[in-house]
Amino acid sequence: MTHRINRWAVAFLTLQGLGCLVWWGVLCLRPEVRQWFTATNAPDTTLMAFAAPDLLLFAAGSLVVAWGLATQAVWAWPVLCVHAGAVAYAGLYCVNLWLLSQSAWAGAALMTPSLVIVPVITWLLRQKVSTETQPLKFSELSVFREARPAEAAWNLLKSGSQMIVFWMLFLVVFPALIVTLEPVVGLDAWRFAWPGGRMAGGLIFVAGSCLGVSSCLVMALIGRGTPLPLDCARRIVVVGPYRYIRNPMAVAGIGQGVAVGLYLGSPSVVLYALVGGPLWHVLVRPSEERDLQARFGASYDHYRQAVSCWIPLIRGYRPEPSVVAEQVPVDPDTPAAEGQQV
Repeated sequence: MTHRINRWAVAFLTLQGLGCLVWWGVLCLRPEVRQWFTATNAPDTTLMAFAAPDLLLFAAGSLVVAWGLATQAVWAWPVLCVHAGAVAYAGLYCVNLWLLSQSAWAGAALMTPSLVIVPVITWLLRQKVSTETQPLKFSELSVFREARPAEAAWNLLKSGSQMIVFWMLFLVVFPALIVTLEPVVGLDAWRFAWPGGRMAGGLIFVAGSCLGVSSCLVMALIGRGTPLPLDCARRIVVVGPYRYIRNPMAVAGIGQGVAVGLYLGSPSVVLYALVGGPLWHVLVRPSEERDLQARFGASYDHYRQAVSCWIPLIRGYRPEPSVVAEQVPVDPDTPAAEGQQV
């Protein structure tokens, strides 16, 4: 019974998170829709001000919790409790706004299912936590977790789904929100339109997409995991785009973001994309490299010294024989010959 509830919870939370991303995309691209979600005569800013908390706590929270429940992560239920609180606050606000203003009915209608279902899911899954998991330890809260052994097709499906979600959020919703807010803060005067700008943006976007997709494929097929830290590769990956640069997916994402900014003629979106590089380098890279060094040891140390994060090599990386001799730990579900570095 509990297993069935868990499966339904994963399905509902995934649909909820994706639905929220689509909803914000529609609000940004079709301003005439916003009147259904705001009180009569209220400015659009009263709705758009909820974009950041909604995307972080509601959309991203839904997807993170769904992933945690699907992988039976020890942190899933505590995070679900936080998410349930965020859903309750947002849902009660929407219902109260509708009752007091006799408008904004669409927000109340959309939030009512979540307002009921998410707290019920949280309550029903509490028994599973108390009977099937060990007490939560602070040391177990690491963001980086190896993917469970799985078929290549499943790894591809997971990686592709993650990539679609990230593209929707960072390349559609956020840029659309930035462009929508530019007139509010007076940045629309800086918009540009130059001959070939859209074509250049399109070409850069295609190039970045090819780099991102190829990196994702290598991570799934060779690394036997996904790009997501919570479901990361089981084996060190030094082939494909990773032969030339250590950070191909971040480079691809930044390039795609810049391309979107060029296509829209928005310097704010271009800046948003470029800022992602330093932020990743300072906030994410150190912990990711510590995890890789702890799991792959000398193999990763040699690779890190030979390949740059941001400047691609002209000739691809090839590990020295002495480094190849240090085998990556063999997966318990594969023959010993498959445990070699790739």
